[in-house]
Amino acid sequence: MIKTKKGFTLIELLVVIAIIALLLAILIPGLKKAKEVAASVVCLSNQKQLGLAFTLFAQDNDNEIVDAEPTIDGFILDGSKRISAFVAAPTPIEAETLEGKIEALRRGGLWQYLDSHGVFNCPFDRRWKKQSTFADGTTALGGYRSYSMGAVLARGVRTWNTSTWENKYVITKYTQFISPSQKFVFLEETDREQYYNRNVWDMSINENAGFHWFDPMAVVHKTSSTFAYADGHADKYKWTDKQMIEMSQGIMPIKKRLSDPSSDDYKTIRRAYVPGRSDF
Repeated sequence: MIKTKKGFTLIELLVVIAIIALLLAILIPGLKKAKEVAASVVCLSNQKQLGLAFTLFAQDNDNEIVDAEPTIDGFILDGSKRISAFVAAPTPIEAETLEGKIEALRRGGLWQYLDSHGVFNCPFDRRWKKQSTFADGTTALGGYRSYSMGAVLARGVRTWNTSTWENKYVITKYTQFISPSQKFVFLEETDREQYYNRNVWDMSINENAGFHWFDPMAVVHKTSSTFAYADGHADKYKWTDKQMIEMSQGIMPIKKRLSDPSSDDYKTIRRAYVPGRSDF
């Protein structure tokens, strides 16, 4: 008698496929969540390293803080003093490649305190992986640096940004911080209008001109953003209204970025933004 090798029946195969599909349905969301948590941890670590680099620079430079405004050569002239910008701005040629963008980071004042260019990039920020078309119609490689500094930490702002009143609150020395643990020095920004986070981050603190957000922050950790503070620690902030989330998604034009003066988000960020005042 010839013996035949018994295989799976159609029903058995369908059962196996159903079990595999069920397992994947259970595991994939968990893996996605784990990946999101890991990326958030990396981003917070990046912010902490940037915050510590900020404090070390001040310690090594007679309390002078690194400047917030990126320039091509990586320096700011403040009278007769030559002060390092925290990063350099990429030249148009450098901006065309990731290697060029990284080279601009190396010209900045904080590079000496950091161990990798990866510190400047949040894992959720993937702009640099593709060509993008920007507000001015140009096409270029998307931005790589995920973190910016505010205008109140840029010496040049003392002669401009008068409409926002940021020029009134610029500081240049670490000792001018009031409650450093409550004042942020780095924030997440993924500029959708330029091929990198150009210049400084702005918000209006001029009550006469209305409560106004100018530049959006990046909200990529669900409904939260990360910050580095002047004492070197880092933390996440969860947005309580949808305005900043809408701005980060590019669906709210600048002219409509007026904030409700009673907004907890606006009041919290303004209080943490102005470095030399505690009465906001």
